[in-house]
Amino acid sequence: EEMDTKSTDELEQSLLMLSEVKSCVVNRKSLWKKQATTIAKVHFLNLKREIKSVTVVFLLFTVFLLIQIFMFVVHHYFKKAVVPIQLSPNLYFLKTNETYDKYKTSLLIQNYTGSNIDDLISALRNQNILTEVLSVSDYESADFHNTALNNSRYQTFAPHSAALNVHKSYMFTAAFNRTMIHSLPVMMNIISNFYLYSLNITEKIQVWSNPFFQEITDIVFTLVLYFEAVLLGVL
Repeated sequence: EEMDTKSTDELEQSLLMLSEVKSCVVNRKSLWKKQATTIAKVHFLNLKREIKSVTVVFLLFTVFLLIQIFMFVVHHYFKKAVVPIQLSPNLYFLKTNETYDKYKTSLLIQNYTGSNIDDLISALRNQNILTEVLSVSDYESADFHNTALNNSRYQTFAPHSAALNVHKSYMFTAAFNRTMIHSLPVMMNIISNFYLYSLNITEKIQVWSNPFFQEITDIVFTLVLYFEAVLLGVL
């Protein structure tokens, strides 16, 4: 009987131990499942957050790229638009070695001084201007000229409205074609350079459509590009 009692107690203890081991294994499995689920949730949330971050970075990069494209277009537009035009006689008058141009003519000179004006002709040719000298007062015959040098009296002739009244002391009155945008400064430049030539000054006055050079250089554009890249990196 004692042996039976001992064996029964041992059996009960072994059953208790087995149940404890099973419950421990079950608890570990459930804990592992919970841990795996929690880790998966954390990774999912991190991925979600990273997707938002990537989306924000992509949007910032897109905005940055659009700004760069806009700046590139504006830069090249202003670079071409701001470049000043040199208002030289060649803008409207034929050169001494030219005979015909669709948009240019020779410079008409009407001589009423009663004397030789070779010094004036020489000064104009020194500016590389093709000249034509007339000694008549009929301005209507000079319709094909852009501008004229006249040393008698000022008159208007259509369609160009261009003349210079030249006195014996070389006092000029300019008439110019209003359809030519820069005709007045061109004529003033011609007269000014004539006075310089008569004083034996070899330098010439150069006139530009803009008083100052307002060029947007490539260096400035590159610096702005670097600044925006750094700003994007900080963001």
